[in-house]
Amino acid sequence: MLDKSGKSQARASVKNYFFFGLKLVVSAGLVWLLMASVDVTETLARLKNAHWPYLLIAAAVLFTQTVTNTLRWKAVLEAIGRPLLFSKVYKIVFIGLFFNQTLPSAVGGDAVRIYLTSKSGTGVGKAANSVLIERVVTVLVLVLLVAFTQPFLLSRIDDTPAKWVFPALAVAAISGTVFLMFLDKLPENLRRWKVIGAIAALGEDTRALFKKTRQSFWCLIWSLYGHINLSLIAFLIGLSLGLDISILDCLVLVPPVILVMTIPISIAGWGVREGAMVVAFGMIGIERVDALSLSIIFGLLTIAIALPGGLVWLLSTERKSRPDSA
Repeated sequence: MLDKSGKSQARASVKNYFFFGLKLVVSAGLVWLLMASVDVTETLARLKNAHWPYLLIAAAVLFTQTVTNTLRWKAVLEAIGRPLLFSKVYKIVFIGLFFNQTLPSAVGGDAVRIYLTSKSGTGVGKAANSVLIERVVTVLVLVLLVAFTQPFLLSRIDDTPAKWVFPALAVAAISGTVFLMFLDKLPENLRRWKVIGAIAALGEDTRALFKKTRQSFWCLIWSLYGHINLSLIAFLIGLSLGLDISILDCLVLVPPVILVMTIPISIAGWGVREGAMVVAFGMIGIERVDALSLSIIFGLLTIAIALPGGLVWLLSTERKSRPDSA
């Protein structure tokens, strides 16, 4: 017979497998629908005939994203009083990228980052807060970038009621971040509860980041650079496929695609990214087969860059030690 702890773990495992299966169905279903709407033979021909020099440059640019992610997260760790060496943060980021591709969603990679960071003396609470705050800042900057570039998109397509969606999201993102910064102001009697206390600590650490000008500035800058970098990668892939697109097109169209991918409903964004790419680039006259090919190559390059993180994980000493619960 299982004790209460064993039953809880069993239920959690069943829940995880259920959501993994659901996300797998979503990814497979979306990819199948897209492939059914294009000429598969033509798509394979596009992929086969892509110009490798552009793809190699795109891969090199994508690899620099690991450095960008490291610098962004390192700024957060410094702001909340848990600084780590660049080499340490970079190693954990690389491992997290690997698990982003092998676990059901990016949340899995974040959990691994929290686990490994907690072993460095950072403590589980601070490790979790650093990852959550970095995610919040990254999404905040992404939403603001999408809102800022939206007029360039509207100048290319017919006016639509959806034009208010991203400005509204920008206002909501800013308001939500400000609200998060003051969660530690909750009444003391509520903070006795463990969950409320953890939420209050998250608010305190979020405010600590934005109170420190240097760290918050670089966290925002590296977030912005990372999103622009992804647009540049899409542009290079487009060049490899011979598409008639500009860097401005990619800067306008790729951030909304990345924003849609933050919704954790698929395996590593597969299916969701392809559908969003087809819709986004279709607005400027790119054929479905071309947009789909661009997205597939984007995904394959991401996997190629992330795979070495698995080797780093296997060779790491941290995976055998227990995390610090401080």
